[in-house]
Amino acid sequence: MSDDKYTFIIPNHLIQRKPGVPKPRVVLELFEQSSVCVVTTLKEYLVRTKALRVSSQSQLLISYVKLYKPVSRDTVTRWVRCTMALAGIDVTKYSAHSTRAAYLSQQQAGLL
Repeated sequence: MSDDKYTFIIPNHLIQRKPGVPKPRVVLELFEQSSVCVVTTLKEYLVRTKALRVSSQSQLLISYVKLYKPVSRDTVTRWVRCTMALAGIDVTKYSAHSTRAAYLSQQQAGLL
């Protein structure tokens, strides 16, 4: 973490990679427009959830119901599908892993 970017290292168990190859990194950089900046949003999320987190907890996303445990992959998938449905995207046609394709399809159809 720094003031202008966040770097995440993808754990071994989430991807397949050759031995000796460094773990992939995701770097989120500050965007000039704070209303759509993922770094600004992430900082605010961490501030708002700080009191709910256990100090040894390293997972970013936590449940918003009491006990506030780290969320599972299925929960994140459900959240993405619900958001896609609210945006008018046919979730029977697109999965949570195909958000880019769903967005482009909606944009080309003039729905976004």
